[in-house]
Amino acid sequence: MESFIKALEMELRLYRRGIWIWVVTILLTLYLASGYYVFVRSNMGAGQLLQSSAYIVMAGFLLGMVAGIISARREQTVKFEEVMASLPGDFPRSLAKMSAWAFIVLVLTIISSALILMIYVISGSQLIYFWGMTVKYIVVYWTLTLLTAGLIGFSIERMIRSKLKYLLIFLLWLLTSPYNGLFYLPKPIAFWLNQGQTDPGAIYDAYTGFEVTQQTINIHLFLLTLSIALVCFSFFVRRVRDYTKKGKWNLLTITAVFSAVAISFPLFTIMHADPRAMYSEDYFYYRELQNELPLKKPFNVPPTFNVSDYRVVLNHQDQNISYSIDMSVNVPQPNTNTSIEFTLSHRMRVSEVSVENGKVDFKQEGDILRIQWPNSVVDGKLHLAVNGSPGIGSPVTFQSFFLSSSFPWYPVPGRWRVASLPAYGYDLQYENVEFPYPVNFDVTVVNQHQKLYSNLDQTDFNHFVGRARGITLLKGNLLEEQIGGNKVIAPPDLIKQIPSLLPQIQNTADKIGEQLKVKSPVIPRNIFVVPLPDRKMALLSDQLQLDVTNVQLFSFEEHRLFANPNLVLRSFFWENRSHDGNSPIGPTIMFSLYDQLYGGDPKNPNNSLHIDAKRPKPNYPELQPIAQKLLAFYEKGNKDELKMFLSNFYKQLSNGDVDLTKIETMVDQITGSN
Repeated sequence: MESFIKALEMELRLYRRGIWIWVVTILLTLYLASGYYVFVRSNMGAGQLLQSSAYIVMAGFLLGMVAGIISARREQTVKFEEVMASLPGDFPRSLAKMSAWAFIVLVLTIISSALILMIYVISGSQLIYFWGMTVKYIVVYWTLTLLTAGLIGFSIERMIRSKLKYLLIFLLWLLTSPYNGLFYLPKPIAFWLNQGQTDPGAIYDAYTGFEVTQQTINIHLFLLTLSIALVCFSFFVRRVRDYTKKGKWNLLTITAVFSAVAISFPLFTIMHADPRAMYSEDYFYYRELQNELPLKKPFNVPPTFNVSDYRVVLNHQDQNISYSIDMSVNVPQPNTNTSIEFTLSHRMRVSEVSVENGKVDFKQEGDILRIQWPNSVVDGKLHLAVNGSPGIGSPVTFQSFFLSSSFPWYPVPGRWRVASLPAYGYDLQYENVEFPYPVNFDVTVVNQHQKLYSNLDQTDFNHFVGRARGITLLKGNLLEEQIGGNKVIAPPDLIKQIPSLLPQIQNTADKIGEQLKVKSPVIPRNIFVVPLPDRKMALLSDQLQLDVTNVQLFSFEEHRLFANPNLVLRSFFWENRSHDGNSPIGPTIMFSLYDQLYGGDPKNPNNSLHIDAKRPKPNYPELQPIAQKLLAFYEKGNKDELKMFLSNFYKQLSNGDVDLTKIETMVDQITGSN
């Protein structure tokens, strides 16, 4: 032990005297200081500073390997290698070299963490409240990377003395970077070698926070344990003649053990599901469903029974949720053929259904759950056990989830269409599937140490109760503030931008209400900044949801997007409720005509009505001639008549059942076409 301590002191003294460690510290400080101006002062956010640190990770890995080589060859550099090799204590000296590097890495970690937290304080970032998450991110992505690289460099120097080691180091540097895809490696191999962010250019996910999951930790532990195995093997290769037979087997055994541990990480780690793949699956699923069952009946069917209260006990694990749910159900005049229908996402699987503690038959067909109801029960307790991952309609990740009351991640009475492909867009759009009426909810989330949020009132830690038309649950990197009578729940820093935005949105909604001659909706009490998969803003019965990514992108200029009349028209006057009975081109005509009448320069060829009149949509060929008639009528100076038509058209669409024939008749009447 004494020889180890002496050697460690000597190695640390050499590091302190070496100029390069001071240069690295200064460069790191300058990089973070410049990052403060590039990311924080330019409103990109303090979180983006770390999210975009892939280049630090790359530089750190190269630095670590060079440091390992320098440490391993110090004696050779001063022509003292043979003397040291003839002395006892070779292993303690090597262990001291690696321990000294680990100490240097620890010091750099402390300096980096202090600088980042100082930037938070100077910039007034609320991320300081989540300082533990920041330090954890630095330890995983910076500390473990530097430590691993040092061990790899140390091993390479011990095993390879030729100049080829520099080529090997360069290749390893590229292979462990986010750009290892340039080598056309199999995706799993490239994934597990990458020590940086999966996508260095990605926008910081303010809702979830920094990506520090068990998967990312295991990726770095995989290479760390593999590097330890490499160190052990380097001792076997370099000094094999000096070891006894038992010593050789011990080294090989330790190498094999660490190699086995390293291999176990890819084998037993639960991998993250790709959100893009989930979106593609949902897109093709609902496109096919829409082709089979057009946007009319048999959906949009209210329930023939009543549900008065829900009691939910929910658990979140990995990328799945599971819950038990008990409902008080009233079924008038049941008989032997009575079945009740709920809408439940096809991604959620029901494993158990019982009525009054007796099991009953049930069947899931897509998003419809059909339950056989006992003919002897009018008022009964319905119990279900459900599990699954709702998909991007209510995204669930390893670190967070957003379960929206507008999405049937839980059973909603009645038969409703969950998603569709509207004529006015090319992306999948999820319908608002809230309850037709308010009911009593009692929701408990178990096995969670992190504070959760909801549209319901919180009575205890992660226990929520209230009367509403649905349940919204939020888990993430979030803060809550009471702002002017509104309960605002949003990621740190973004929450500061909401107070000035809400009045501007409401003013736009009031103006649109006057233009359409209808009462404008009022912004509800709950304001949630959340990951919306298919839109920028959503107005529900008791909450306004703003997409977190767009709040970030329009930082401190949110009004340009969220108070835009075209967006407010869709969010406040159309997409806030189901319109399954209408022709899909109805809302497209409404939006395009509004854009032409109130959207700025009416001669602008980029206005929606101009585009609809000039570009036929393959799936909706009827749209183009209707748009052409309206545009021609507008260009004849009939603006006031079209404003009145728009108001009446909107009211009829809101009442539902406006098919293509009715639309064509209304347009012909106003334009005087035959």
